[in-house]
Amino acid sequence: EGTLAHTLWTSGKAYPRCGGLLVDTRPVSMAEYAQPAEGSMDTLTPQQRSENMRRIRAVGTGPEAVVRKLLRAAGLKFRRYPKSIPGHPDFIIGGTDVVIFVNGCFWHGHRCIRGRKPKSNTAYWNAKLERNVKRDRRIARVLRQEGWKRVVIWECELKKIPRLGSRLLRLLSA
Repeated sequence: EGTLAHTLWTSGKAYPRCGGLLVDTRPVSMAEYAQPAEGSMDTLTPQQRSENMRRIRAVGTGPEAVVRKLLRAAGLKFRRYPKSIPGHPDFIIGGTDVVIFVNGCFWHGHRCIRGRKPKSNTAYWNAKLERNVKRDRRIARVLRQEGWKRVVIWECELKKIPRLGSRLLRLLSA
């Protein structure tokens, strides 16, 4: 009680997204919320976890919106999600051979705090995340062979917008 989590749960307001994380707005007692599911370290029930995972989108994410705003502010023309390019990048910069992927640290195995693997169900997660990394490498190889310059923007890089903006301009001006 008295914490931000308690305020979110008891305020009666809908907070479908909070800081880029999905928040379940159904009323739940704090005692029920804090209890891990049986045999798990997870604080959510399997049904709540399933609902959270179902809400994670592949396109139109918050990090993509930040990059889109940066590209617009720089006056660059771009297309989103071109299907004709291997790997379906998030952006292709018009008039150049540059494609941009905005990757979530967890899903694409970045070596940062957000990219840590879960400690439960490790066999499943290790295999899944390794497949994602292998697919990313394969796509990078194909793009290189076809003459594309691939830029990867990690979710954790979005904390430092000025640095990211200057990096993008430097890459695109080269």
